[in-house]
Amino acid sequence: MRVAIAIPHFFKPDGKGHYGSVRDDGSSRVKALTNCLVNLHAHFGSKQFDFYYTDHMELRPTNESTQVTLDIFLCTTDDSHVLEKLTENTEFNDLFFHVPIKSEDPKLLGFGCHKVLADRLGEYDYYCYLEDDLIIRDPYFFWKIQWFTEQMGNHCVLQPMRFEIMENPLAQKVYIDPDFEAVLGKTPGLANCFTDQKQLEGRFLNRKITFERAGDPHSGCFFLNAEQMRSWSQKSYFLDMDTRFIGPLESAASLGLMKAFRVYKPSAENASFLELQHCGIWNSKYFIKNLSRLVFPAR
Repeated sequence: MRVAIAIPHFFKPDGKGHYGSVRDDGSSRVKALTNCLVNLHAHFGSKQFDFYYTDHMELRPTNESTQVTLDIFLCTTDDSHVLEKLTENTEFNDLFFHVPIKSEDPKLLGFGCHKVLADRLGEYDYYCYLEDDLIIRDPYFFWKIQWFTEQMGNHCVLQPMRFEIMENPLAQKVYIDPDFEAVLGKTPGLANCFTDQKQLEGRFLNRKITFERAGDPHSGCFFLNAEQMRSWSQKSYFLDMDTRFIGPLESAASLGLMKAFRVYKPSAENASFLELQHCGIWNSKYFIKNLSRLVFPAR
């Protein structure tokens, strides 16, 4: 399996921003991006070994069945990034391809990532978008997505559940993407505004797994097979810079999916079937602090 992942990376602190990319803490961005890249290669790359002993100790390759050929395209604009700190360790240069993108508005960098993927159609089996503070730790992640699509069809897309790990005893593991649609309402005319087959189920490892239509399709990422990427890239609205869904960052990750596909997420009872970790605890702290008085921004 050949996998292309485009990662939008931006850092220009103003000390008061809502997003981590503009908060005045460069060390946390280096840590988040490092975790993102290292975990991708550690869980899916070819450098996986165990200790093997015959008449002497050796390293033996492992996990060949879940390895993928992984190309990561780290997309930046201007000098607003932390790559100079990351690449102080020269080994990091081998983990990604740096793709500078000119953009009048850095908030639209994610749409540049879409073009990076579309320009490489025919070269990969999966085309993926991943925000720079997300960590995938499940070696079967891509195989689960492939299984879902084979069961449900290319018109359906499965999004992972995002979680944060808290030290607060109230909740150690918190999934951080509430159903915005319940508050903001539906955006009519999109493929994801369907009313039939709102719940799907299948069997995986001889257990029933259920999936629900995503009222909030946002996960800060997407993972499309070659046919899905080709189909989306041929739509008239591809690269239209539409930012209706919450804001530019969320729209780049999710609005294209909402227009082109039926988007599902794992149901709450099996949320961990497909998940990834969001670096830090900003979202979970905010939601828990405001648990009884949440105010959502107007669309």
